[in-house]
Amino acid sequence: MTWCTPAQAIHAALQYPDEKRYSLTEIMGYTSHAFRLKIGIPAADVGGPCGYDWPVLLPRMMNVLGYGTKTYGGPTLTPPSAEELTEALEAVQRSIDRGIPAIAWDLFVAEFGIIYGYDDDQQLLSARDPAKDGTLPYAKLGRGQVSELFVLTIEPSLERPDRHSLLRGALKLAIEHARMEEINSIPQPGVYKNGLDAYDAWIQTFKDRTADPFGNAYCAKCYWDARVYAARFLRELDRTWAGDGALEQEIRRLSAQAAGHYEEVEAALRPFAEQFPFPQGGSPNDPEVAEASARMLERARAAEMQGVEALERMAAVLEADG
Repeated sequence: MTWCTPAQAIHAALQYPDEKRYSLTEIMGYTSHAFRLKIGIPAADVGGPCGYDWPVLLPRMMNVLGYGTKTYGGPTLTPPSAEELTEALEAVQRSIDRGIPAIAWDLFVAEFGIIYGYDDDQQLLSARDPAKDGTLPYAKLGRGQVSELFVLTIEPSLERPDRHSLLRGALKLAIEHARMEEINSIPQPGVYKNGLDAYDAWIQTFKDRTADPFGNAYCAKCYWDARVYAARFLRELDRTWAGDGALEQEIRRLSAQAAGHYEEVEAALRPFAEQFPFPQGGSPNDPEVAEASARMLERARAAEMQGVEALERMAAVLEADG
C-alpha cells in the first residue's frame, strides 16, 4: 500500500490485463510519483499531493509504462453535465467489458480508485478506493466530495517497454518535476510550488506559522511514503540493470548514489511526518515545533538536491547511449 492513491489505483488496475505485472515499487518509480512533491502556498494544504494536471500527466506516466489511455473530465471543481457523465460511463463500461478496470477520482472519498464492475439494471458501479469497496450509483460519478469528474481508461499493452525506455521516461518525468514549474491546462484555485521549489514553500509555511494542520499532516505522510519508494526503486535498479557492460555498471553506480541520497531524504522526513499524526494534524504552528520542522525540511531538501543531480547524471548516461 501507498499514500499515493494515483499510483495505488494504477497498480490495482494493471493487475487485470497484464501477466507481466509491475510491482507497486516499479509503478511509483516509473511514473515518477516516488519523486513528486507539491506544496500549496501559504498553508501546505491537502490539495498538494494530487494537485496536478491529471489529463496531461497521467497519460504521460502511463505511456512510460507502455499503455495508451483515454481521459474524461479533469480537476475542474465543476459537476459533470449529463452528456459528460454519459460519455464517461460508456467509457467505463467498455473498459470493464475488455477486462480492465477504469481509474477514477472521488468515488467514495476525494482520492483515486478503480471502477471494476457495473450493473445496468440497478444503475450501480462496483468501485474501490481508500475509503470503501462497494457500489456507487451511476448518477454519483463526478458528484462526490468535490463534485468533479475524472475517469481514465487504459488501452491493452502488447508488450512491456524495455528497461532503457522505462528508465529514460521515468527520469524525464522526475527531473522535469524537480526543476520546472508545472502549469495546469485547467486553472486551479490557489498557488502551488513543485519539486525543489516546493521545499522552500513548505519551509516558509513553518517560518510564517501558516501551516494547515490537516493538510500539512497529509503532505508529510504522502511525501515521506513517496521517498521510501524512491529509495527502494533505485536500489532495485541494481537487479534490473544486471550485467557486465559499461552501461549497466554505470547505471548501477549512479542509481546506488541516488538511492543513498533519497534514503537521506526519507530519514529526514520520517521524524517530520511522525510528529504530525493524520488526520489530527498535531501542532505545526507551535514555535518550537515549527522551528524544528523547518530544519528537518532543510535537511531533506539538501539531500533531495543531490538526489536530483544523480538522476540527471543517469539521464545523461542513457541519452549518450542512445
